[in-house]
Amino acid sequence: MALTGATAGYEGGAIRRRLSAVHRPARLERVRFRRMGLRVHSSTLAVLAVLTLLHVLTALLFVSSSASGEAAGWGRLPSDDAWTRMTYIGNFADSFTFEFNDGELATGGTSPLWIALNGTLAAVFGLSPDNLPVLSKALGILFGAISVWLVFRITWQITRKRYFGVLAGAVLAVEPHFGFAAVSGTEVTLFAAVSLAAAWAYLRGRVRSAGVMTAFAVAARPEGLLLALLVTGATLGRWTWRRDGAIIHRRRDVQDIAWIGVPSLGVIVAWVAFNWSVTGSALPDSYLATNETLGLLPLTNLWNVWLGYLHELPFMDGLAWLVGLPLVLLGIWAAFSRHSFSAAPVALFALAMAYAAMVTFARPDGLWLFDDRRHMDAAVPFIVILLVVGTARSWQLVWAWKRARKPLTERERKAVLITARVAVTALVIAPLAALPVKWNSLTTEYSWSSRNTNDVHVAMGRWLNENTPEDAVIGAIPAGAIGFYSRREVLDLSGKNTHDAQRIQALAYGIEQDVDYLVAFREPFFDSIPGREVANEERVSFGNLYLSNVMRAYGPGGSATGVELPRDRLLVFDPAGLEIIDTLDTGNGFAAAEASETTHGYGLEGDRASSSITARVGEDAVINDDFRSFGVAEEFGVASVPGQPLTIVKRYDATVPGSLRVFIDGKDAGTWELPQERTFFGEAAFTVPAGLVMEGRSRLRFEVIPGPSATAGTSFFYWILVPEGSITDGQTG
Repeated sequence: MALTGATAGYEGGAIRRRLSAVHRPARLERVRFRRMGLRVHSSTLAVLAVLTLLHVLTALLFVSSSASGEAAGWGRLPSDDAWTRMTYIGNFADSFTFEFNDGELATGGTSPLWIALNGTLAAVFGLSPDNLPVLSKALGILFGAISVWLVFRITWQITRKRYFGVLAGAVLAVEPHFGFAAVSGTEVTLFAAVSLAAAWAYLRGRVRSAGVMTAFAVAARPEGLLLALLVTGATLGRWTWRRDGAIIHRRRDVQDIAWIGVPSLGVIVAWVAFNWSVTGSALPDSYLATNETLGLLPLTNLWNVWLGYLHELPFMDGLAWLVGLPLVLLGIWAAFSRHSFSAAPVALFALAMAYAAMVTFARPDGLWLFDDRRHMDAAVPFIVILLVVGTARSWQLVWAWKRARKPLTERERKAVLITARVAVTALVIAPLAALPVKWNSLTTEYSWSSRNTNDVHVAMGRWLNENTPEDAVIGAIPAGAIGFYSRREVLDLSGKNTHDAQRIQALAYGIEQDVDYLVAFREPFFDSIPGREVANEERVSFGNLYLSNVMRAYGPGGSATGVELPRDRLLVFDPAGLEIIDTLDTGNGFAAAEASETTHGYGLEGDRASSSITARVGEDAVINDDFRSFGVAEEFGVASVPGQPLTIVKRYDATVPGSLRVFIDGKDAGTWELPQERTFFGEAAFTVPAGLVMEGRSRLRFEVIPGPSATAGTSFFYWILVPEGSITDGQTG
C-alpha cells in the first residue's frame, strides 16, 4: 500500500532514529550538559587541567632524569632515529621539501605530517637548529596531553560514567612508555592524538571529522592505514548488517563512505606519487630498508611482540596480565555491545598495530628498547581505554547480579558490597602496581640513551663538521645525528635515507661511491678496507649501541696497497687430513672454467646482487674477490666421493652472523651457522655426513634462515674437500 507523505515522513524519521541509536547517548549527553550549565563545564575543565598536569610532570620526570650522571634536558634525544627526523625537519624549515641532504629529495621520513608540522613552526618562528629538539619535545608533550584528554572523553562516552573517564585519563597520563615517547622527538604522541580523535569522532557519528582525522593519521605514521581500513570496514559493516534489513538513505551512506575514504586515499596517493617520483618505488626507503617478509602469522614473532612489549606494560607486567588481559578483552566486548560498529576503531586498533608489528619486522626476543617500542607506543592509549572499560563492565556485572538475586538481608548486603568493592579495587590496583618499577627502569633508559647518543652520534657529527672539508662525502651507518651535525653530504649506508644503498651490502656501497669518510659502529665493517685509517672514534659511556661500544670514522690514510693474495687461497681453515676435490668462484665472470658458475650449474633464488671487494686479510696483504648475495637460496653441483663425508668451506661476509639450511641431492643435511668475525672476510666449514653422499656428483642447496642478518646469503668462494686419499682418477671437479 502506498504511503502518504505524512506516514512516509514519520516512518523515515523512525528508521533514522533506529539507525542512529548507537549515537543517541552522545546526543543525550550533550543535552544534559547544556541543562546542567557551566557547573559541569567548569568541572570538566578542572579535570582536564589535572590530567594535563599529571602528563606534563611524567614527561618532565624523563627530561630531568640524571640516572646516567647527566640530565637529558631539552636538547638531547634518546635515539639516532629521532635525529634523523631533526635532519628532515631542519631541511623542511629551509626549503619546505622532504630532504635528508640539502637539495636532494628523500623518502626516509617516516612521518610526513610530523616533519611538515615541526618544520613549518621552525620556519615561522625562525628557530635555530639547536632548538629543533626543544620544539619536538614540546609538541610531543602537547599531543600527549591531547591524547590524555581524548582517552578521558572516549572512556566517559563508552561507560557513561565520568569517573571511569578520569581513571583512564590518569592512567595514561602517568604511563611511563607514553611519557618516554612524548619527549623522544618522534611522532608517537601526534599519531596517537589524531588516531584517538578519529576514533572519538567516529564513535559519536561525526563521519566527516572522522574521515579528516583518519587522513591525518595516515600522514602521521604508516600504521594509520590500519585505522583507515578499520573505519572504512566499520562503515561498510554498519551499512550492510542493519537490524531491520532495510536499504535506505543510500545517498547518505555513499556520502559517509566518501568522507571516510577519500581524504585518506588522497594522502596515500600523494605520498605514493612522491615516493615514486624520487626513488621509483611506491614505498618509502625507511620501510624498504628495514621491513622483512615474515608471512601472515609468524608465531615466533607474535611471542616476541607479547614478551618484548605488551608483557612489559605496567598493567600486563608479571602476573598482572592475569587481570589486565581479561579486562582488555572484556573492554572490547563491552565497547562493541554498546556502540556496535562505531566502536571498531577504539576496540580493534591496538590489536591491528600488534599484528602489523608482528608481520613487518623480526622483533627482538627480549626486552625492547625505544627504537622498537615506538612502533607500538601509540597503541597504549587504546589499551588503557579498553582496560578501564573492562573494569567498568565488571563492576556493572557485579551489580546486575546483585539486583537479579532475591532480596538480601542486611548482613548479606554488606558482605556483597564489601566483596565487590575489594574485587573492583583489586582490578584497578593490580594492573597498576608495576608503575613505580617501570618509571625507574624507563627513566634510567631515557637518561642513558640520551647521554650515549649525545656522547657518540652527536659528538661524531660535530667532529666531522669541524675536521673535514665542506665538500667531503660521508658514508655513515647510522646516519641521523651525523647528517644533522656534520652539515656534509651524508650517504646512509643502511638504505633508510639513501635509496641506492639498499641494493648491496653497506661496506660495498661505501667503497663503490668512494666516500671520503666512513662512519660506523661495527669496526669489522671497515677495519678491512685498504687505504683507510681511523681518523676519530667516540666511545659509549655505558653499555653498547648497535652491538658495539665505539663509533669510528675512517678517513684517507694507511696502506692503500699490499701483497694481493690469490682468491683461491684458504686463509683460516686448516685442511689437514683433507684434499680439495672441487672449487667454485662465485660472482667472477672470468673464473677458470673448472671453477666457474657455468660448470657447476650455479643458480640463485630471491633478491640477488653481485659486486667486488678488496679487503685486508693481514697487515700487508689483501684479497680482491667478487661475490654473490641472495635472499632465499643458492645451489650448484660439485664433485663428491660416494660414501665419504663432504666438507664445504665458504668465504663469506663475516661482518654479521647468519644461518643457512643445507641440502644435498634434496636431502636435509642440517643447519650451517656462519659466525661474525673481526674482519670482513670470514671462512666457515660444514661437513655433510658420509651417509648422505650417494653419487660421484652431488647437488648442494643453501637456504637462508630468516633472522637479523640480511647478508647470510653472501658467497665469495667455495672449497669442496674429502678425506685425503679418497679421490680416484677423474673424480675432481
